[in-house]
Amino acid sequence: MLLKNGKLAVDSFIRIEKRCEHKKPTLCVDDLGANALLQNSSHFHKEAEFLLRRDIRDVQSEWGGWLGQYQTRLQSELRNLDRDKWQSRGRGGLST
Repeated sequence: MLLKNGKLAVDSFIRIEKRCEHKKPTLCVDDLGANALLQNSSHFHKEAEFLLRRDIRDVQSEWGGWLGQYQTRLQSELRNLDRDKWQSRGRGGLST
């Protein structure tokens, strides 16, 4: 529908969420902007926290182009958060 209406174009990155409004399911589509998303530190921080809570510590950067850049940025944030987590516990998780 967005593409048909000319609202979705190259360099778009969308998030689709199903919500219930007035007991009726509705799809909400947010265009986050592909390049803007790559610069959004808050997005990568939240995504990395989400993955770490599920004990996922690695994102394979197997793609090129924009998706490869996304994966690389997410992997970098995962490493930073994981390192900070261990440092806050005291040298590799060992408290003295």
